[in-house]
Amino acid sequence: MNASFTESMKQKFIDLLSEMDSTIESVQSQEFSLASGGDEADQWGAERDKNMLLKMGDRAVAYRKKLLQGLQKMSDGTYGKCEDCGCDIPVSRLIARPTAEFCVVCKEQAEKSEFKKKLPVLRLM
Repeated sequence: MNASFTESMKQKFIDLLSEMDSTIESVQSQEFSLASGGDEADQWGAERDKNMLLKMGDRAVAYRKKLLQGLQKMSDGTYGKCEDCGCDIPVSRLIARPTAEFCVVCKEQAEKSEFKKKLPVLRLM
């Protein structure tokens, strides 16, 4: 990976951090309250909107954390290295998913392993 690509990704991370900060600030500034005079549908809608906004804030906080970790990796010189096998993550993957921590092969293996853990165990009588 060349220095100009890393520098462009660093700028992208900084821009994304600014976006996440704006999203978090927006979520925190929103005030939602359940309508006291409304019917059940109004109260349900207000509660749904509140939950959706909180999830959006949680996702922004989590993504912000990944962006900060990515910037740290750039400083350490480890950005673009798979955390599992240590090989270079392809540039195309980093463009598509800037915060990628694993190469495609390792990520697929991790997902298969996770999927197997979630499968219900069938017991034959």
